[in-house]
Amino acid sequence: MRRFSRSDKRKSAKLAPMAHTRAILMVSLMVGGCSKSAESGRSGHPVRPPPKTTETTQMPSNDSAPENEAEEPSTFRCTWSDENHPAKEIGFNWPDAVFSMDLSEAERKRYQEGHNEDTHVVGNSHFIRGWAPIKVQGFDKEWGFGFWIRVSKQDFADFEKRGRVDHPKYGGTIANQTLNGAPTLGLAAEMEFRGRGQRPLLRFTDTRHPLTQMQKKGVGFDEWRAWCSATFHQGEEEPAGKPFEASFAKHGWQIYLPTDLGKAPFKFGQPPKAGDTVKVGIGVLTASDTGEVKTVNAGWWVRLDDVSNRRLWSGTLASPVRLQTTLTFGSRVWLRPEQAFEYMPDEDTPE
Repeated sequence: MRRFSRSDKRKSAKLAPMAHTRAILMVSLMVGGCSKSAESGRSGHPVRPPPKTTETTQMPSNDSAPENEAEEPSTFRCTWSDENHPAKEIGFNWPDAVFSMDLSEAERKRYQEGHNEDTHVVGNSHFIRGWAPIKVQGFDKEWGFGFWIRVSKQDFADFEKRGRVDHPKYGGTIANQTLNGAPTLGLAAEMEFRGRGQRPLLRFTDTRHPLTQMQKKGVGFDEWRAWCSATFHQGEEEPAGKPFEASFAKHGWQIYLPTDLGKAPFKFGQPPKAGDTVKVGIGVLTASDTGEVKTVNAGWWVRLDDVSNRRLWSGTLASPVRLQTTLTFGSRVWLRPEQAFEYMPDEDTPE
């Protein structure tokens, strides 16, 4: 078990702090295997898509081996690229609260490289790593998410006292933010004993959340394929898809009007072109350093790629996202012209 307190960051005071970078997303075929985590932030100028090898945002990794290494991993047809990719489970290295704190470069690197912990304490908040099964149409076995759950101090102590076996059910909330049906951070859940040597089984208990219903009734193959595609291509520019108006409840983020943030809307002399960028005010749901849900507002750039509709533009997020949210660099954003408060033409766009 790793423990971390706010005072620990003073131990590395001589190290220059680095920008918050997300822990590498782990995907694994192992039952109960998995991992991911976070970033915080403000944006400067828009940036071009990073090379696939960068780790400025959560990027897929195949570091974890299948449960049976003699077997070839199954694949899925990607909805983004129409290519075949390994079909693996999705999980998180750490609870998001870890990356909401000010970490030195050495501490952040240590967290990013380590992903085999099963329990963690951040200040007075206690977390246990578990596995949430989901039935996927056409699958013989259950597929799952590797989530962390935030539990009470008393339940955590009982779990450790029992040697992590034969324990009763403990109630808590999911400690990782992702978008599957709806935002998952803070989702009510229970953990129960699954078997010696296995991570606890997680059951979602908020009947209003789509993921709770999916866990009970199962998820369609096409929706599962969309989840895997988005995970595999995190940090890349997301395809357009269908227009939507983002909301906290359904997407985990929303766009404000400039006047909501004390800013004036940008007055366009002429319509922007594909490749131009606009800055908008976005609110996101993310974890506090205690693991609770909080809202953070930021001004982020969007690189436009479709301005054919005068009332609704589309593009991809062009600012580094240093928070653990449902948005990442390259995420698809739909916005109205009046929501932009800064504008930057693309240097490569002909006049």
